[in-house]
Amino acid sequence: MGSIHSRKEGGVVKSSHPTQHTTILLAIVASAIVLVVLAGQWLKPERLLREGMDIGFTYSVTYAEYLGLDPTRTFDTMVEELRPNFVRIPVYWSRIEASNNEYSFQELDRLMDIADEHDVPVTLAIGRKVPRWPECFLPEFALPLDAEALALAQLDMMQTTVERYKDHPALSHWQVENEPYFVLFGECPKPDFALLDREVALVRIADPNTPIQMTASGEQSLWLKQAALSDEVGVSVYRTIHSDLFGQITYPIPPWMYRLKERLVAPGRVFISELQMEPWFGRSVHTYTVQEQLKLFNERTFEERMIYAEAIGLERVSLWGAEWWYYLKEAGEPTLWDAAAALSDDTHEQDD
Repeated sequence: MGSIHSRKEGGVVKSSHPTQHTTILLAIVASAIVLVVLAGQWLKPERLLREGMDIGFTYSVTYAEYLGLDPTRTFDTMVEELRPNFVRIPVYWSRIEASNNEYSFQELDRLMDIADEHDVPVTLAIGRKVPRWPECFLPEFALPLDAEALALAQLDMMQTTVERYKDHPALSHWQVENEPYFVLFGECPKPDFALLDREVALVRIADPNTPIQMTASGEQSLWLKQAALSDEVGVSVYRTIHSDLFGQITYPIPPWMYRLKERLVAPGRVFISELQMEPWFGRSVHTYTVQEQLKLFNERTFEERMIYAEAIGLERVSLWGAEWWYYLKEAGEPTLWDAAAALSDDTHEQDD
């Protein structure tokens, strides 16, 4: 059958004049442009200033060690000099339970106590998949377990962790897993989404007084499942990634796209859980000179990312890369560390 824009002449179906199709196509494109402009205006946040944001950072003891830093001393310096409004600390299963039912919490205890001494609220991220590469941190004893045995071992670890810290004065939130529905990244077992429901239920029962966060890729997810399961949704904001084929790639995403999803999915419950403030290295950081690293990300890039976050307009922003700033500072390049400290000064002046 011919389309509604065709007619039959002498047994041959002929399309109507091509200019009609062109006119229709142009009308559709024009309408789309108008909608984009209107959406951008509607989604423009009322306040963009960073001085009104709650700004914190993620701190990974494994990444600090990888950079040659002392994890506890580095964290102490960070919370003292950068004065974050909050921090997120991943709880690495392989680090707290290297052997089955043999727990070691001394390091995490110390980090929590340091945060409390500086009045810094802490989000503890628990599960098998938590921030930093390789994403999943299974202890050796768990590797040969079948799916259900692995799930039970993981739930036992989570129960033990929640019971230990639920009454700690520094604890403000639990984060269950890290971007659990983003399965294309990381070295992880086959995802078990039914287990995720059990994890959230376990934390809610064990500690009904502490809010639960879940996280999602800001660019490659709609956040719907996370919003349904948790009290708050953290989204990553990555401007530049590395591709082996194309090199450094910048996402062509306008800030209002994040705002649109926030308003449609979970109004008032979305925050930035990872604002990229370090390079996406194509190989080990140790294979770059300091100057090569700063060509990929420097003080100017830092400022551009903050401007982008202001344009998104979400009030709670967790910066990603604090360990690397300190590493550069120790290498004699403190510009990014100083930029973060100045950012803290701005937010605390607003509080005063």
